[in-house]
Amino acid sequence: MKRKKELVIALLPVLLIPLFPLVTGFYRRSVATHMPPCLFRFFFGIYCPGCGATHAVYSLAELDIPGALRNNAIIVGAAVLLVLCWFQNLLALFGRKKKILPTDDRFYLAAVGIALLYAVVRNFVPALAPV
Repeated sequence: MKRKKELVIALLPVLLIPLFPLVTGFYRRSVATHMPPCLFRFFFGIYCPGCGATHAVYSLAELDIPGALRNNAIIVGAAVLLVLCWFQNLLALFGRKKKILPTDDRFYLAAVGIALLYAVVRNFVPALAPV
């Protein structure tokens, strides 16, 4: 019974990912128009690490990777890590213990450091500012 439950949970993204464009489209049309602007940008006048994230998710839903990178590269990097983590866990569920993602903490500390550096640099380089 436990194995069946694990299998259902592991395969859930396969069922939910096709709904992703529908959900983001609904959110864009119905909810996003009522959302306030970024308070960090409003008060401090600079981009926060999340500025452009919503538009990056919209672009990912439309499979527009360059558009997602233009809006917020952190979201694209996080999406890649999530997919690799899911795939690694799926392989483990089927008995194939493959190490796809590094297990060393230095990798994740470096990833967070790069994301923070990007969040700072995008305020000084106009090409990195969200569209």
